[in-house]
Amino acid sequence: MFKDRRLRASAICVVTELTLGAFRVALALITGSLALTADGVHALSDVWISLVLFLVLMLRVSNDHKQRFSERFVNRIESSAVIFSAVAVLAAAIAIFNRLYKSEPPQIENLWIAIVGTAIVMVVLYFLAKLKQRVGRETNSVTLEADGYHSKADMITSGAVLVSLIGTLAGIHLDRVLAVIIAAMVALLGVELLISGFRSLLSSKAFDQLSLVEWCGSKLAKIPFAESLKKAIRAISQYFYCLRYWFAVGAGIAYLSTAVTLVPLGFVGQQTFLGKQTAEDVPTGIYVHAPWPMGEMTLLREGLVQLAKVGLEPSAVAQRVSDGAWFGVSERTRGQDNAGYLHTGDQNLIFASGELLYKITSPTQAMNAYPELDVMITELANAALWELVGRKSYQELIQGDRQVLADQLFMSISNDVTRMSYPVELVSFSFDSIQPPGPVVKAYRKLHQARQRKQDLVNQASTEKVFQLSEARSNAVQILAQDTAYAHSVDARTQGDVKRLNLLADSYTNNPEAFKLKRQNETVQSTLAGQPLTITDPRFDKHDYRIWSAKP
Repeated sequence: MFKDRRLRASAICVVTELTLGAFRVALALITGSLALTADGVHALSDVWISLVLFLVLMLRVSNDHKQRFSERFVNRIESSAVIFSAVAVLAAAIAIFNRLYKSEPPQIENLWIAIVGTAIVMVVLYFLAKLKQRVGRETNSVTLEADGYHSKADMITSGAVLVSLIGTLAGIHLDRVLAVIIAAMVALLGVELLISGFRSLLSSKAFDQLSLVEWCGSKLAKIPFAESLKKAIRAISQYFYCLRYWFAVGAGIAYLSTAVTLVPLGFVGQQTFLGKQTAEDVPTGIYVHAPWPMGEMTLLREGLVQLAKVGLEPSAVAQRVSDGAWFGVSERTRGQDNAGYLHTGDQNLIFASGELLYKITSPTQAMNAYPELDVMITELANAALWELVGRKSYQELIQGDRQVLADQLFMSISNDVTRMSYPVELVSFSFDSIQPPGPVVKAYRKLHQARQRKQDLVNQASTEKVFQLSEARSNAVQILAQDTAYAHSVDARTQGDVKRLNLLADSYTNNPEAFKLKRQNETVQSTLAGQPLTITDPRFDKHDYRIWSAKP
């Protein structure tokens, strides 16, 4: 069977393409390149199709010699095999798109191995295409000759992968874009095979692969205004061709302008040459460097204050009365509360969240050495918050001074940032919320209200006590003042009486006759008080009738 030159050439090509496909997949695994992965899947899809067609070709050659099956039966087997292959190719394309959608752009490693390996693949594909075309022309096999052109197309695809790998050296990242293009090519191949397979199966004719591009071109050519459109495009092309030198000069000036970069205020620059950094944190100014893609000046924001959310996030079933208030969780949705709570030092649960403000001191270092600096700062702050909560008791966190707690956490984060040598400067930290778990907030509020009522009653009793004590002290002072005044008045009277008696004693001592007369007058007045008095002149005789009579 392998005496047929077509079969020998096909067998050699299938084995070679299988080896190249496995080699490309190995390169993709070593480097992590998405474009190489897509190119490897594309190559293995081609190998699978070539293997299926090779097996069908063997069946045809054997059937040509022995005539075991009818031509329609062989055609149906070929069509069924093509449909099965088309489904496999489409599944591979979907797998590539799924990986591109779900994964982040990977960091390509072992770049020079990928470049050399892709160059080797291109050389082998070139000679393989030449072999297929020559054997196809010599044996009058249109299938082999077309397969040779397909190998050239694969070589061009590998060339695009090689260009993207070289561009990665210069800082031009086309790996993901090229992977999407190759995945689209694989999907287009699967659709063409699927349509062609069903057409051949329904007509029971030999497999003839449909080209969707050629089919769309033939349909567009039948549109009435297609010829006018071609003439217009041709005229516009001729006009632009006459201006080709001006376009060349403009393109040259535009290309040279890529070697000049203005670093404005508020930005710093990172200068690179062939993907390697030559200057970092370039200040404001105009700079000349190597043109694109060899050189580049990347602008980075300077002094921008970043915000990091630290702590926990409330669950979707949390309810807030107002902004800044504690959130609660109702009894009905308590089982759906999936918020993470922190453990305090006395084995209680608590919810805590806050905001950390910081500035990047070296944007270039942050971009190169710490590509996910914001995530690292957030995780560092979260670790410091968990440590602080673990060292404090529940009451210290709930009833303590938030500013004191925030300052303690700020110092802890600052020490960690200094120890890790992160290019950041911390600005401030503030707590947004420190509260009990959502399901127990209602009960805690009732407890807090009871404690507040108790404290109010204690304050009222203390106030009443102070008031009554003040009033008693005031009364005591008043009574003491009255007693003192009375004592002073008694003392003053006593001293006055003593002085008066002393004066009387002095008067008696000095004028005893006067004192005696006074005492006599006082005695007479007291004795004769209320009695009728008759005052007579001693010159009158008591028998004289002219004596006056006095009435009281």
